[in-house]
Amino acid sequence: MFIAPWSGILFSFSLLFLFLSLIVKKPKYKREFFPPVSVISWFWKDGNIVERKIKNFLSLNYPGKFEIIIIDNASDDETCNICTKYAKMGKIKYFRVVKPYDRKAYALDEAIKKVAKYNILAMTDPDGICEKDWLAKIVQPFKDEKVGAVIGLTHCGNFYKNFFTKMRAVEDEWFYVISPLGRQSKVDVNLVCGANYAVRREALRKVNYHGKKTLAEDFELTIKLHNKGYDVKVTDASVWQEEVESLGEYIRQRLRWQGASVEGFWNYAREILRIFKLKPSGWFFFNLSYAISLFSLIYLLLAAYGWFFSFRALVFSILGWLVLNLSITVGLKKVSRSDLIKYVPFYLLVEPLLSTFIFAIVIGLKLVGKKILWRSLHDKYYHSGTRIVMK
Repeated sequence: MFIAPWSGILFSFSLLFLFLSLIVKKPKYKREFFPPVSVISWFWKDGNIVERKIKNFLSLNYPGKFEIIIIDNASDDETCNICTKYAKMGKIKYFRVVKPYDRKAYALDEAIKKVAKYNILAMTDPDGICEKDWLAKIVQPFKDEKVGAVIGLTHCGNFYKNFFTKMRAVEDEWFYVISPLGRQSKVDVNLVCGANYAVRREALRKVNYHGKKTLAEDFELTIKLHNKGYDVKVTDASVWQEEVESLGEYIRQRLRWQGASVEGFWNYAREILRIFKLKPSGWFFFNLSYAISLFSLIYLLLAAYGWFFSFRALVFSILGWLVLNLSITVGLKKVSRSDLIKYVPFYLLVEPLLSTFIFAIVIGLKLVGKKILWRSLHDKYYHSGTRIVMK
C-alpha cells in the first residue's frame, strides 16, 4: 500500500502554493513621497540596447529630482560612444571602469561611491523597460525608516517571441509577481531582484555594499539586509525585461544562477540561520514559493513510479501536480495574465527537468573544481535587443 505518512505533509505543502495565490493583492501606498533618486543601470556588451535604456529612463514620470547613471563594465562595443553623447548633453552620468570585472557588484559599488549623489538608489538591468510611473511607485515604502530596500514587479517583455519565452513569462509572473504579492506580511522575506529594486544608501553602507562572494550580488544583498534587521518591501513598480529565448541561452544563464545560489547558501549559512530565527514564517514562505518546480519534480517522479507499481501513487501524484497547476493559474488570473494560463502545464513539466539537469552540471563542476563564469548570452551582445512589449 502506497500512502506513506509523509504524503499528507507533501500535499499540505502543495496547498500552501494555492494559499499564496489566493491572498495575492497589490500593496497600497499613497504617492506622496518623492525624494531625490539616483537611477542606475549596469551594462556589459549591451551597446545594442543602451540608447533604448537611456531614453526609457529619461521618459520616467517623477515629480522629484533624479539623476541617471549608466555604468559600463568596459564594454568593447558602441556603449561608450552612445553614453558619451548623452553625457555631453547633460542627460546622464557615465561611469566606465578601466578593465571589465568578472561580476556586477564591483563596478556597481564603485559607481555608487564615486558618482551617485542621492540617498535612494533605484536600479534595473539594461534590458528592462520601466513603466512611466515605476520610479514614483518604488520609492514610496522608503517613508518607513525600517525599509532598507524595495522590489518592484518584474515581467517578461518578450513573452510573444516563441514557446520557450512563454514558459519564461509564466516563471517570471510566479516568482517576481504572484509570490511576492502573496507573501506580504509584517515578517515577510523578499528577494532583492537585481532587475528591479531600490535600496537606501545608509542600509547599503551598513551591510558593506553588494556581496561579492558569488555571481549573484542581489541574492547576497538580500541575505545581508535581512540579517541586519532591515525590511525588504514589495510595491507594484513594474519593469518588463528580455528573457532568454532558447535552450542555449537558458543553460548559460541558469548555470550562473544555480551556481551562485549554491555558493550563497554555503558562504552565508550562519546569516541564513539568523534570518530564520528572526523571521521563521517569512523565511519558510520565501523558500516555499521558490520550490514549486521541485514539488513538480517530486510529483512527476511519483507518477512514473505509480505508473508501474502503484495506482494509488499515480492518483496521488496527479492530484498534487494539478494543485500546483491550479496555484499558478489562480495567481495569473489575479494579476491579469490569463493569456499565460495554457502554458502552465508545459512549464511545470519542462522546468523541473531543466532545473535538475542544470543543478547536476553545477554540482559536477564544483566536484571537479571548475569555476562558473559570467558568460555573455550571445556571441556579440549580451542581450539580443528583442522588442519589449508591456502587456
